[in-house]
Amino acid sequence: MAGLMTTGFRGFAARGMPRRGSAPPAWPWTGLVRLVEAWPLTGVGWSVAVAGVLCIIGFAMLRWHETLAAGTVCVASVAAALSAALGGMPLSAEAEPHSPPTAQPAASPAATGRPARFPLRVTEGDGIRYDIVIRNTSRRTARGITCIMPYAGPDVRFAVPRLGPGATLRHTVAIGRTRRGVAPIGTVVWERSDPFGLACRSITAAGPGIVVVRPRTVPFDSIGFDRLGDADDTAGHPSEDGDPCGLRQYRDGDDPRRIHWPASLKGTGLVVRDIRSSRRNGIMLTLAIDASRYADAAEFETAVRVFASIGMHALSTGMPLSCQAGNRPVTTTDPDAFLDSCSRITPHGSWDAPSPSPPQASTAQANHDGTGLLPAPVDGANVLVAVVGSTPGRGPDAGIRQSGIGSAWTGPCLRIEVRHGATASLRCEPDVTVGVAGSVDDLPSIMEALS
Repeated sequence: MAGLMTTGFRGFAARGMPRRGSAPPAWPWTGLVRLVEAWPLTGVGWSVAVAGVLCIIGFAMLRWHETLAAGTVCVASVAAALSAALGGMPLSAEAEPHSPPTAQPAASPAATGRPARFPLRVTEGDGIRYDIVIRNTSRRTARGITCIMPYAGPDVRFAVPRLGPGATLRHTVAIGRTRRGVAPIGTVVWERSDPFGLACRSITAAGPGIVVVRPRTVPFDSIGFDRLGDADDTAGHPSEDGDPCGLRQYRDGDDPRRIHWPASLKGTGLVVRDIRSSRRNGIMLTLAIDASRYADAAEFETAVRVFASIGMHALSTGMPLSCQAGNRPVTTTDPDAFLDSCSRITPHGSWDAPSPSPPQASTAQANHDGTGLLPAPVDGANVLVAVVGSTPGRGPDAGIRQSGIGSAWTGPCLRIEVRHGATASLRCEPDVTVGVAGSVDDLPSIMEALS
């Protein structure tokens, strides 16, 4: 008998005591915490409820009628607050965006005249306007309620008055200048509370829509890329298979066979025939996304605008294009998809303390200055363009050739350095042409200088 009791006690102890190394048991008040989270009482409401219960318990112990009166008032207040916060909300909400003020590159609602729908696409710097349409879907008059619309910033709040059966209320929301990115917009949350703030209930009435804020782009002439692509011809003698564009002064490295002798004899120097290659050049475009390559976030945004402008030019002119931001490929199927991908580009690391570079594949095409891997080659791509910031990279040399791409790319290279406040300039370094841009508006002048 004693043995059976000992065995039973040991079994009970083994079941009751947690094993070494096992997770600790749940606290006894876990269910109470879940109950508190389920009820729509605020902090003040729970304080009043607890005070009412304590007063009633005090009356049972002390028989003080004052505590009974105080407890009854507290419990009745909480009950009235719950009845005001709970109950049906027979209201529906829908967000209807306005057409963007600027036309988009593809068939957008602004261009076709159709009403705008989510996802809404706008250009950075433009404002956003949309209507919240609220309807009473019941046969009774709906009580007043508070409408909340969260966005990247302070929430938009406004009071919805009492609406009769089938009544409709339209409220216009305007958001000022927008920044590049993708953000949810149009979420509608009903909030109902009592006058004393003891209870508050929130219900999401309408799901969010997506607004895509695209980078601003500038157009430019393609003759700069055509000249850069001609440098890929053998021995510095471009092919004669092209269209003559006129006459110009002789430059070092020009093919002597292009010298126009009649015009040279009339002038003071040698004049050559300016022949533009009829071959369609392609671009392999890459963007440095490491925060250590840029002075601040504004400089990074300028680099994204330059990157998007070059990509949009290639897509609009039918040039072969391959794009990559860091080690992430960028969609280039059409202008809309490309700009949407540019809207989602984010920097890697912090502006104050650069973080380690993300893991990359071990390949000869790795680029450790933040531009990532070499974009996937496409048919006809013969020019590599890299957009970087004003800060040197992590390696001993921030140049394109010395940072790893040189081992995988032997064609003409153009590196565009974004530096705020700098004057647009163009210089030639060994195996690479370097352009300096203070803003995206300097890009046309840089391309003109390449011609």
